[in-house]
Amino acid sequence: MQTLSSLEQQSRTSVCFTVITGRRQIGKTELVRQFLLNRKGCYLFTSRSSEPMLTTQWQQQLKEQIGLNIFGTVPTLTQLFEQVMIFSESEHFSLVIDEFQDLESVNRSFFSTMQNIWDTYQNKSKIDIIVLNDIEKNAHIYEVKRQAKKLDMEILAQKADAFTPLIPGYSVAFHGLSMQDM
Repeated sequence: MQTLSSLEQQSRTSVCFTVITGRRQIGKTELVRQFLLNRKGCYLFTSRSSEPMLTTQWQQQLKEQIGLNIFGTVPTLTQLFEQVMIFSESEHFSLVIDEFQDLESVNRSFFSTMQNIWDTYQNKSKIDIIVLNDIEKNAHIYEVKRQAKKLDMEILAQKADAFTPLIPGYSVAFHGLSMQDM
């Protein structure tokens, strides 16, 4: 929880993207729900429904949970994500997307278009994006920076150490990625 709070503070001045992974039913969702209790934030669950149905659900949740009002309906995840990033230029909040890996089954090109939108708005946005993925007995913690020299592996190791007690029985690894790695 302390690590998430630290990342949330960092996101007040720059965008932050955090991936929490682990096998099913170990408490990832409960961890982020507790984190969101006293913060401005929105929790979105990725159902394996059609893209228009999912974006309609998420648009309603974004309105209710963080006050993001979008006139009309947004038919694609790409358009909705862009609206979220625009909103984050004037409002700081945390956005949690559960079952993030399932977005590929909803829209196969979403991850590449998401990266393009991220690159476009990252210098003006103040958002803490936390995504949850399910995997088997391994937890990977990633920090992504534009420049490799801005990666601080010592701080990343401390973040990994803080998560390790929360996920007993898991192998925890941490990784720093930069645009040079992409």
